[in-house]
Parts: sequence; C-alpha cells; structure tokens
Amino acid sequence: MNDVELQEVEPSKGTGHPILDKNMDYLKDIEVELQVRVGKARLSVEELFSMAEDSVIPLLESVDDPVELLLKDKVVARGILTVVGNQFGVKVTEIAS
Repeated sequence: MNDVELQEVEPSKGTGHPILDKNMDYLKDIEVELQVRVGKARLSVEELFSMAEDSVIPLLESVDDPVELLLKDKVVARGILTVVGNQFGVKVTEIAS
C-alpha cells in the first residue's frame, strides 16, 4: 500500500462553468420527500408507558392552526389540512421565507 500526499489549497469559487446555471429544467423531474407536521404533544414518561390501542393524544395545536410542510426537516410552507377523494391533502396558504 502506498501513501498519497495531498496538496493543501485554499477554498475558492472556481473559474469554470457553474454546476447549476439559471436553466434548472433538468432538475424538475427529481422527486423529493415532503413531510407534513400536524402538531406536537407533551407527555410524561408515565403517560407514554400507559398508552394502549385506542388511546387519544391531544395535540398542543388548535384545529385552526396551519400544518407545516417540511423538506429535509426545514419548514418550506404552511397550509390547512383538507380531503382529496379518500386521502388527506394540504392546501398551501403560505410559503416560508
């Protein structure tokens, strides 16, 4: 096995063609996973251990509060829950800045 010596260089922006240019059409078919966070609950460990089937956990949020849409754990939008056929849906009401 041979050791390899690497030269240390300073970070730079580079001078060649950018990886991403203003035409992003080639990215439009990439699928991403968007998560919807409905709410949170605060439980004691005792309450957690006493949960069973049919337990109901009240959430801290009101039914009127918007749900959060997350991309890689970052909120990108907010909306309201709705029904689309026999599935849940989200109507986007705000795009996060």
